[in-house]
Formats: sequence, structure tokens, C-alpha cells
Amino acid sequence: MTQDSSETVLNAEVVVLNKHGLHLSCASRLARLASGFSCSLSLSNGKRVADAKSMLGLVTLAASSGSRLKVSAKGVDAEDALSAIVAYFSDYCGESCGH
Repeated sequence: MTQDSSETVLNAEVVVLNKHGLHLSCASRLARLASGFSCSLSLSNGKRVADAKSMLGLVTLAASSGSRLKVSAKGVDAEDALSAIVAYFSDYCGESCGH
């Protein structure tokens, strides 16, 4: 039996680089980005896990600057979604003054 790629969970680690952490506006932009993909996406900070498509869930991660988050994606466009989220964090969560 072959494993369907839509059943594979892909993971990556990101670091919150912007100086104010994953605050409300960053979480809002991230949830909007994640909602553009059909796969399931989650972020975790230690034992806290949040649906990446939920702004409020993301805020509950309490991810300050320097936090290391695990990103998990499962579904047909998981690879593209994971790449987009990694790029989002690499770009200081879209904040030009974040660094």
C-alpha cells in the first residue's frame, strides 16, 4: 500500500524574529495567509497548539520575540503552505520595522 501525500504531515520550525512577537496584527495576517490553503495547518509553542487559520488561537500561543514554533501541515497543498508560512516568519511577519 502506498501512502497518499495528502496524509503525510510536513513539519518545519520557525523563529519569531520581529521584536514584538506574534501579536494581534501578525496573527491576523498569518491566519489570512493560512486560510488561503486547503490543508490543515497548526503551530505549536511547547504544549500549546493552535490552528494556523485562527487568529485568536495563534495569539494564545503567547509567542514572544525569539520563540521557536513548530509548524505542521497536512493535505494536498501542505508543501506550498509550509513554504509560505516559513517565508512569512523569515520576513519578520510582514513588518518592515520588525527588526
